[in-house]
Order: sequence, then C-alpha cells, then structure tokens
Amino acid sequence: MPTPPVPDQLQVNVAVAAMGTVVAAAAVQGVRTGGRSQFFQDSLWAFGMRGFGHLALSALTRGYTTGVLTAPTVVIPFWWWATRTLETAGATQRPRHGRAVALLLGALVGAHTLGQLASRSRLGWAGARG
Repeated sequence: MPTPPVPDQLQVNVAVAAMGTVVAAAAVQGVRTGGRSQFFQDSLWAFGMRGFGHLALSALTRGYTTGVLTAPTVVIPFWWWATRTLETAGATQRPRHGRAVALLLGALVGAHTLGQLASRSRLGWAGARG
C-alpha cells in the first residue's frame, strides 16, 4: 500500500485548529447543558471513535500516523471516563451514531480542506499540486 504524502506543517496546523474549533463548540454545549446536549453527546462519541480510527489507520499503513500516540493514551481513555462520569451524574448518553459519524466526517473533510487551501495559498497553486 503506498504511503500518502506528508502534509506541510501549515496544513497540519490549520486542520488541527479547525477540528479544535468543533471540539470547543461541543464542549461549550456540554457545559451549558450538563452533558445533555445532543450535539455534545454526538461529538463526544465521535471523539472516542476517532481515537479508534487513528489506531486503525496506523495498523492499515503498518506505521506511524498522526494521532496514534495520543489515541490510546488520551483520546480513548478520556472518552471512556467522560461517558461514565456523565452517566453517573445522571446525564444519560444517547448519541445518535449516524449523526455522529456525519459530524465527524464533515468536520474532517472541512478541516483538511481548510488546511489544503492554506497550504496552497502559501505555496502557490502549482507548487501545491506537486
């Protein structure tokens, strides 16, 4: 299986910031509603599943991929802890898995597109196409 091209640092920074914006918006909704917001619950579930996605991608490529170190040490344990803590506090978690997957895919596509656009604008359109 061919290795995908390595993105430049600007592309990575912009994509991470864009995903961070989505996570921050979900966190605000979670705080405002005591963990009962559907957007928050869908986002929390997608956050945890994203961790498993990082592990799967590394297994598929048989090597290091971005996020493979933090997925088992931060992302998945936090998702598990947050879900259990909210359940214990009475905020029953009922994520809508289809919506959560759509949210995650939309956020990923949007974040990576913004990163690509930032990279291309800095490098010039022809230089970014390789």
